[in-house]
Amino acid sequence: MTDAVIREFATRTRFRVTPMSPQAPMQCCTATILKEAIAPLTYNSSTQQSSSFLITIQASVTLNGRDGKVLFQNNNYVFREQYQSTTDLSTFIQENPAAVDRLSRAFARQLVADVLEGSEP
Repeated sequence: MTDAVIREFATRTRFRVTPMSPQAPMQCCTATILKEAIAPLTYNSSTQQSSSFLITIQASVTLNGRDGKVLFQNNNYVFREQYQSTTDLSTFIQENPAAVDRLSRAFARQLVADVLEGSEP
């Protein structure tokens, strides 16, 4: 998720994202994943297994200015992404890493949009 946020800030803003250090003159953005869950979404009665899953991430994000003042904060970002499962091992492709990648990109897009617009839900 960190890489997705860095890429999104670099692509859509003039912000230069660097590792945090005491000498850093710019704002500081911190994000904490509060909850991560994977739950069965659909069930295949013929195989007796779940055929799709839902990944849910809840995160808290704060952007502080140089003076420590909170410029943006959202303590309840919730993102979900679905992925399919298969029981056919000969064609099996593990889909959950791709789902996490899609979820990370959606999180990053929304975070940067919210920061740029100065909005919170």
